[in-house]
Amino acid sequence: MQIDSLAFASIKGFDARQEIGLKNLNLIYGANSSGKSSIFQALLLLQQSAQRAYGADRGVLEFRGSSVDLGGYRTFVHRHETKRPFTIEFGLSDQVRRPDNHGTMFFTGEIRVALTFGILGDDPEPDVVAVRISDAKNAVSFNHAGEPGILRLADSSSAQSMIQIWANSWAERDKNPYDLPSRYRRSIGDWLMRQEFSLHGWFPVLPLALIRGPKKRESSKGDSFRDDLIENLIYRWYQWQTDFAYELFEVLGRMIYVGPLREFPRRVVTEASNVEGVGVRGERLVLHLARRQDLIERVNDAFLALDINYELTVEQLKAYGTEDALGDVAIAVLKDKVTGVSVSPADVGFGLSQILPVVVQLVGNTNKIILVEQPEIHLHPKVQSRLADLLIASSVENNNTILVETHSEHLLLRAQRRLRERSVKGFTPAKLGIHYVSAARGKRLVQTLRISDNGSLVDPWPEGFFDERMDDLFAGV
Repeated sequence: MQIDSLAFASIKGFDARQEIGLKNLNLIYGANSSGKSSIFQALLLLQQSAQRAYGADRGVLEFRGSSVDLGGYRTFVHRHETKRPFTIEFGLSDQVRRPDNHGTMFFTGEIRVALTFGILGDDPEPDVVAVRISDAKNAVSFNHAGEPGILRLADSSSAQSMIQIWANSWAERDKNPYDLPSRYRRSIGDWLMRQEFSLHGWFPVLPLALIRGPKKRESSKGDSFRDDLIENLIYRWYQWQTDFAYELFEVLGRMIYVGPLREFPRRVVTEASNVEGVGVRGERLVLHLARRQDLIERVNDAFLALDINYELTVEQLKAYGTEDALGDVAIAVLKDKVTGVSVSPADVGFGLSQILPVVVQLVGNTNKIILVEQPEIHLHPKVQSRLADLLIASSVENNNTILVETHSEHLLLRAQRRLRERSVKGFTPAKLGIHYVSAARGKRLVQTLRISDNGSLVDPWPEGFFDERMDDLFAGV
């Protein structure tokens, strides 16, 4: 499964619903404080909440987590209006058929999931107050039903859509088209409209306790065939929702975030924990490389492509009797390929420390969503342009979905050049997204700029961005 689009409403400075179609490489531009970071924050909020939410009785949100500190509901919702709900929506593709689910698929193709969170009563913790799941043919909507953690189908069309999707999945699984008689559709639809769906994480399910078993069904005075159908629907919906939630949370868990200010490197790094990864600020970078020596060669290849004249080595040190006290100990060494002098990363320019975590994440991951803020910080224009090539390679060759918040014109110009030259196999205009966030007259909007086959922009830049260069060049002429 992969995330193909993101939409949101009523978060931070955004009031109306905004949608972004995600390409392999996405460059996000906009003025300072226009709302660019809110796009990342919407994704990171769900990412750092997913572990707690999966399998929980009620979906929870972790506003203060390891990736981002959003304060709380009041500081995240639009205009701090705590009575207002907010929505985060995904477009998803490549759903996996899990073998333990016998191939049951309720929604197929491109799936859209909209999760709406809100505060109920005096409870400071937000609840899921609405869910909408749809594909190209069907949509099922749920609304809050008064009690926390309980949802009901929003309308009869949602009930009939659920029945139709279930019947389709049954027919597909058994390779035998099955047309459910209309009287059963009406009867089951009426039954569904009366039911309370419990939240299982962020998604509504019917309690499996409603499945009575064959002995109780035999003693029932009702329509046993209808009861069999209902129990099959309960079970299949529960199966699909559980597996779908697992896939979604797995995708969110594969998300990687590189923050805007990376940590200045230390000469010697120690850590007693077994926490993996580079860290949001690159704080565990050296230890990560010490544990992943296979990445060193790839990093050095990237240095060569970026025209950085250093060769990196990382060593994990061991001293008898100190492991329990210090944990892992590692040092990084940079050898100047011109002079042959070896130095610590702490002794070279600040730009290298800022780009190194970005490089490691780009070359060291595949099939991930990588969020990078200001990768160009403290970098020479030539290195910025070459960084664009690294971003392109990671998105195309490693199949990563990369979102870059940036002010760099050099990244865009290099990407446009590669499209014009057609020099990178697999990199086409369909793989590149240029998004602009504006804040005109108090309204924040996200606009995706169209790209022609030769890499030029079909839509003009919104006023005020990249204009200063032209103004300065031709002022007084």
